[in-house]
Amino acid sequence: MSEMNVKSPIVIAYTATCLCVTPFQAPSTEPASPLPCVRPLPAEGPYAKSRILQSFPPDPASPTFLGAFGDTSETYRLHLWHDRAGVFGEFLHPVLDVDSPTAQLSSVAFDETSGRLMFQVPFPPQPWAFDGTLAGPVLQGRLRRNGQIESLTLTALPPDLLSEALKDAYQSRAQFDCAMILFVRFRPAG
Repeated sequence: MSEMNVKSPIVIAYTATCLCVTPFQAPSTEPASPLPCVRPLPAEGPYAKSRILQSFPPDPASPTFLGAFGDTSETYRLHLWHDRAGVFGEFLHPVLDVDSPTAQLSSVAFDETSGRLMFQVPFPPQPWAFDGTLAGPVLQGRLRRNGQIESLTLTALPPDLLSEALKDAYQSRAQFDCAMILFVRFRPAG
């Protein structure tokens, strides 16, 4: 076996490649752009959705979790957050142990003084509409769905692992909106 000559082109090229130094770049003062909110392919791995969601920069004031509300028959559940732009959230029906059908609330209006809360739920075949009042831990109102009107009382659910996880789930409304896309929630048209 012959020894490799230190001056051989292969060694020089390898050494040059290993010693390349990238010039220093000062950190950008521009906010980081999140990754595109597009459902990843299965080949991208089990953490692709998490990687996309974690790329969203926090809002100056992160959303505040207002609570999880449910009815006594465990048919309906509502998760609400509040940020500088107002109230937003998701509505689950029926409530299942795993992966309940979930819709992103739309046309949300909340009057903090009176507690009046109105929103639409884009479940097919036509959107549902809720109009009620939030007084302390109780949300009481009427739900119009599929041409029928139903009285609905939702009460704040006691803290559990889910509500604790939801408390810090989103650091921006944009991140919440992206989660609705990635996890295939019913969303408002448009």
